[in-house]
Amino acid sequence: MAAPTSAKASSAFGPRPLQSLPELTKPFRSFAGYAEQCKPCVLRGLASPPTTELSAKLHTLQRRCTVSFEPTRNLFHFDVEVDSADGGRRRLINPGRISMHFQDFWETCRRASAVASAASAPSVQSDGRTARVVNMPYDTEDLPEPANPEEPQVLEVSLEELKNLALYCVEDAGDWADLLQDVHPVDPAALIHPEWQRLLRERRIWMSSGGPQGTQSVSAGFHWDHLQNIHVVLSGSKEVFLVAPLLAPALCATRFCPQSQWQMSSSGGRMRVEKVEMQSAASSTDYGLISVDSSYEENLQRHHRMAIEMKEQPFWVSLQPGDAIFIPPGWWHSIRTFRPDSRSDGLPFALSMNFWYELSAEAKAAQSAVLMTLEILSRQRAVAGVPEEHIKELLERLGVDEVEMDEDRPSHFEKVD
Repeated sequence: MAAPTSAKASSAFGPRPLQSLPELTKPFRSFAGYAEQCKPCVLRGLASPPTTELSAKLHTLQRRCTVSFEPTRNLFHFDVEVDSADGGRRRLINPGRISMHFQDFWETCRRASAVASAASAPSVQSDGRTARVVNMPYDTEDLPEPANPEEPQVLEVSLEELKNLALYCVEDAGDWADLLQDVHPVDPAALIHPEWQRLLRERRIWMSSGGPQGTQSVSAGFHWDHLQNIHVVLSGSKEVFLVAPLLAPALCATRFCPQSQWQMSSSGGRMRVEKVEMQSAASSTDYGLISVDSSYEENLQRHHRMAIEMKEQPFWVSLQPGDAIFIPPGWWHSIRTFRPDSRSDGLPFALSMNFWYELSAEAKAAQSAVLMTLEILSRQRAVAGVPEEHIKELLERLGVDEVEMDEDRPSHFEKVD
């Protein structure tokens, strides 16, 4: 699937074209400067395409996996009530999450993609193949507990119905160590910034079938990370949208909001998905109200201040197999993943890996004020609970008993000539 041009991609943010990111090529000597300044950049040709050995291992992998599902093209999006342009009265919709056998995930993605040719693909319209899936919550306190915790409710779901959803398998790479030997590089820091090798915190594998029925792509809502992020595309294609940290008000983002999660059920042999209210009123990260898949007019209707506060256009880049992007801590990003085609090295899904690195002492010093600002803005924008109470909790967590005011600064009640 060919990625759209930046002009088309900019429609969510108005008529002005999106900004381009600096692009580095091997041997990536200048990357250290971007890392030091916490500035994003693209790393063209950083990784090698998937080997035939990796494809073969995945094709025969015998284990269960965790899969997120979404019936729309937007992961982590907001439902907004009518006449709520100020960003209030909204609910974060989390994707559903199920446990299923990886071979069922592989076959479902194959059916949703064009990887298998018509000549070699078996007839799948009436084969009746099903997957045994179990609903999983995002937080342990969410979703009803089964009557017998030792025997969670298992659903028999048709693969023909599953393929109509956007599916995203996300796994800790540490649990898939036998596959890492076929991924090059195993740690990008070895090639671009050796000082980071000791700072590697987490590696995560992402496998996506693309968008739900009728669409080619699926997008994750704008969010930001506390860690330094190298996202490597191994197969398929992606688009990445980036917004500078302190343009956060234009996104109207918060983690403190009512939440729902998609849940799967089966009735009369047919699959159903419905929203289930979550008990937690705080997400694990901030998500923005503005969507890359909405038109500029729709975004303005949802958040009229976007036009005022988006002082500069977001950055945009298209990533192909082997490409990577450096996303510094605090930078808002939304990633759009396309359904793979026959050029995807035999894999029926887009495959990528995240490498998260701790901040060095220098990066912490450079970014501490920015990250603290984002924490405060999230609490200020809270639509669940009281913003002042969220800020008070943050100060208590930081060991700040009270905030000392500048005695030379006039109060709101003093007349200023």
